[in-house]
Amino acid sequence: MDYNTGSGSGGPDDQSRPMYGGQQQGNLGVSTKGFFGSLFDISFRSFVTGKIIGILYVISVVILALISIFYIVVAFNNSATFGAVTLLILAPLFFLFSVIYVRVLLELAMVLFRIAENTTEMVRQGRR
Repeated sequence: MDYNTGSGSGGPDDQSRPMYGGQQQGNLGVSTKGFFGSLFDISFRSFVTGKIIGILYVISVVILALISIFYIVVAFNNSATFGAVTLLILAPLFFLFSVIYVRVLLELAMVLFRIAENTTEMVRQGRR
């Protein structure tokens, strides 16, 4: 077996062995329940966060865009100069840093949930 490319020698038992450094087959999640199954799982063995994280990100970006627009409108109501500065500098910076902050928080949440899922899978495989 060529461990660099993952290709085997073509022997009959080639497919039964996992590739070195390759991804293992199988479900790495805690449970394969659907959205509502995970939402109403009172034992908390199935996580809903991974299923809705993209939706939460889109909602956050839309809300941050609306807040930025609100800041621009308020700034123009105060003065044209302050409105122009807000439109060109302050609101885009606020939006950019806020989106980065939200993204990092959501990625952190996903990492924690993936650690929990992978740890559960490792424990399950260790009990075989």
